[in-house]
Amino acid sequence: MSLFEWFFERKNPAPRGHAEFGVQPNPVGEMANWQKILYLLIGAAIWVCYFFLFTVVEGKGIEAVILFGLIYLVLALLVHPKPRHDNMGWVRGIIDNPFRWSDDVNRFLFFFEAILLPGKLMILFFRIIFFYFSPR
Repeated sequence: MSLFEWFFERKNPAPRGHAEFGVQPNPVGEMANWQKILYLLIGAAIWVCYFFLFTVVEGKGIEAVILFGLIYLVLALLVHPKPRHDNMGWVRGIIDNPFRWSDDVNRFLFFFEAILLPGKLMILFFRIIFFYFSPR
């Protein structure tokens, strides 16, 4: 954080995003059928790529891949970053605003949300499948 950010945003703070924690309600009931099919295909493709790692990694590396995958999926299930897209910096977040530190927070939340997106799609794959096979 630069001195400009510290001096200029101290008196007039800009809106910052936040992160929500916990399991979100199942969104499958409100989705259209084409969205469910699309998420199923994308989630299945990500799962195939994840299981492809098992053929590439040999020996003791498989335990690390499984452990990292479990930790990643738990993070994707429980952490939900919500950045404020109206305060991402100059030129829609391409250029850092040197007078505000809140755009750095929002860009970090946006980056973290993008990192967790494949995990959220992997979890949504199973949520859609369990939605169809659960008794109603």
